[in-house]
Amino acid sequence: MRKLADNYRIIVAAPDYLESRGTPSVPQDLLSHECLLYRSAEHHWRLVGPAGKAVELKVASRLRCNNGEVAHDWALAGSGLIMKSWVDVAGDVRAGRLVRVLPGWRSEPTPVCALFPSNPRLPLRVRLFLDAIAERLAAIEPLAPRPGIS
Repeated sequence: MRKLADNYRIIVAAPDYLESRGTPSVPQDLLSHECLLYRSAEHHWRLVGPAGKAVELKVASRLRCNNGEVAHDWALAGSGLIMKSWVDVAGDVRAGRLVRVLPGWRSEPTPVCALFPSNPRLPLRVRLFLDAIAERLAAIEPLAPRPGIS
């Protein structure tokens, strides 16, 4: 196993949504916003912020589905805020289609790992592939600053 990166989710929304509804400045502001949910058991958003402070909020949602891509499309259409993996939203944030909300807050990280058979002589092509993936993820990661950094 090789850890490639930490995965965590960040909150984003379309510029049109934020223009019409305002931009949350603290996590509790999320309670008065339309939040898009796409996991069947997801009712609460747990966020970690400055100095490791954690909050858990029960967010409201008119729209809920079991498909992250559908929810992502809803966010792009300006239907609400979504908490999604930074890897999934990086391109849209860089292009201005989505805006990061509460930049000092994110979900707790979970590792992204590559699993491969135990072999003391891992083929060169596999090592090069893993190196390329790790570099690609590291190049995207600056989008999502560490808690406490705006």
